[in-house]
Amino acid sequence: MREQISVLIVEDNPICLKVASLVNSMKGHDITSASTAKGALDLCKQAKKPFDLIFMDIGLPDMEGTLLTREIRQVEGFSHTVIIALSAHILSQEPSLNQYGFNEVCEKPLTKQLLEKLLFNHFAQVQESLL
Repeated sequence: MREQISVLIVEDNPICLKVASLVNSMKGHDITSASTAKGALDLCKQAKKPFDLIFMDIGLPDMEGTLLTREIRQVEGFSHTVIIALSAHILSQEPSLNQYGFNEVCEKPLTKQLLEKLLFNHFAQVQESLL
């Protein structure tokens, strides 16, 4: 049974880094963050193994999160990485966001309860060690 997951958080807004603090509360997991699309893409291309989970802000300053997700899906090994879109305007965007390769779309702010649900849904094998 796998007990550790690797997580990339792509978020440029310091106020929204609540996601990072929630994810950082996960015990024993490998957490990496990037504040730009270029930084996130570089991390993916340089990774020895693909991240298991990526939280992707939709509105990054240097590239839309939708386009970045398509680029990440092209990186070797990342076609099956779980990528969860984070948006402040989910109701109007949800149907169109799924076409970009997101596994799930969530509205900001991400709560601890939603984080637990997402991790359980996508990584049930690590549920007991998550939070």
